[in-house]
Amino acid sequence: LGMKIKLLGRCIITEEGARVMVAPFMIPTDEPLSGVSGVFNAVEVLGEPIGRIMFYGPGAGAGPTASAVVGDLMQVMRSGVHIKSPEMKGGYKPLSFDSFRCRSFIAISGVSIEVVKSVFGKAHLVESEGEISFVTGDMCEAEMNDRLEIIKSCGGAINSRIRLL
Repeated sequence: LGMKIKLLGRCIITEEGARVMVAPFMIPTDEPLSGVSGVFNAVEVLGEPIGRIMFYGPGAGAGPTASAVVGDLMQVMRSGVHIKSPEMKGGYKPLSFDSFRCRSFIAISGVSIEVVKSVFGKAHLVESEGEISFVTGDMCEAEMNDRLEIIKSCGGAINSRIRLL
């Protein structure tokens, strides 16, 4: 599909509040974020009036990050202190991602192509063996989840779902 899969943390801030999500996304290979790999990390910011900018540089890498996480967990277990869930600062109200819209790559097995077409309508089919793979149209998370539940109720299995950036 001319894309790479990357784990992204997304934060969308509006007047109503902030939506935060961490999930795999498929990114077109001509986008700068698709080239970030290895020990490098990037933060892309889109805003008014600056437009689109990206900060890029080395991160800690797999070994140091894993060591830091284990060290933090050991400190929490030794202290016996109850750690609260993270909270949004700056007066932003956390919002659901249910209204977030995007296309998705989906791989399904256990149902026919006719069932997929009846649930998802016009979708771009992708050649694959042993499953039906396709790219959906643009839809919100809540609508996507409802449609995936219909597939499951028809005996289908959702093998993968990756959002497209």
